[in-house]
Amino acid sequence: MQIVPQIFIAYLLDPFLLWLATIALTMIGLAKVYRWRKRLGDAKTDKWIVLMVFAPIITTILFFSIYNGIVNGMQRPSRIDVAQFAELTYEQVSRVDEVLEEVMLSVFGRTPSMSGAATNRTYNSTVSGRDGSASLWVRAYAYETYDRAARRIQSSIRSRGRYTDHVNDNNTEIVLFRPYMDTSYGLPSRERITVSHIRIGHVAIQLIERHIWVNGRAYLSEHFITTLVETLQYNFD
Repeated sequence: MQIVPQIFIAYLLDPFLLWLATIALTMIGLAKVYRWRKRLGDAKTDKWIVLMVFAPIITTILFFSIYNGIVNGMQRPSRIDVAQFAELTYEQVSRVDEVLEEVMLSVFGRTPSMSGAATNRTYNSTVSGRDGSASLWVRAYAYETYDRAARRIQSSIRSRGRYTDHVNDNNTEIVLFRPYMDTSYGLPSRERITVSHIRIGHVAIQLIERHIWVNGRAYLSEHFITTLVETLQYNFD
């Protein structure tokens, strides 16, 4: 059976496998040093027992800190394809709020929860990938004016890290933040979080996707974007 290189590399770079390897190498190194010191007659057993107990703890803390810092420091830009937004006409852009409920129903398989008035409405929904390797959370804000939607996009830029900004002539704007690993509990993870903010006219949309990094780009986000654009083009051709 042929092993897919991408999966094989992901297995080798699994954080907990690397952690176990680091612990093993640390303990082997300490054992060798202990035997060497013992041959020299300079190895106090009590001291080395304490060292053997605390070495894995110290190594674990250092490994997780270094691993988390490297992963989040070297994340590549988001690879979500947003070129299709530039194909929308001004009429399609101005009527995006009319298809939001339809799009979310198509993507998520259920009607989204909604709140607010018709001219200042919030749409919210979530979905999980069929293979269990990804999940997507979407919230859309339909405002009365373009300015309020633009301000929400700008506030998202100020509140997050590195990003790529795409601005089109048809009054659409997309901000793609670099995927990152959640380190809330200090533990490394195979999951990455990809955050995207989209403004289509007077509507601001936030997408947050959790996905396994070996699967590549955030495919659920792309599915939502493609469905939204195609629905607009079909309804307002």
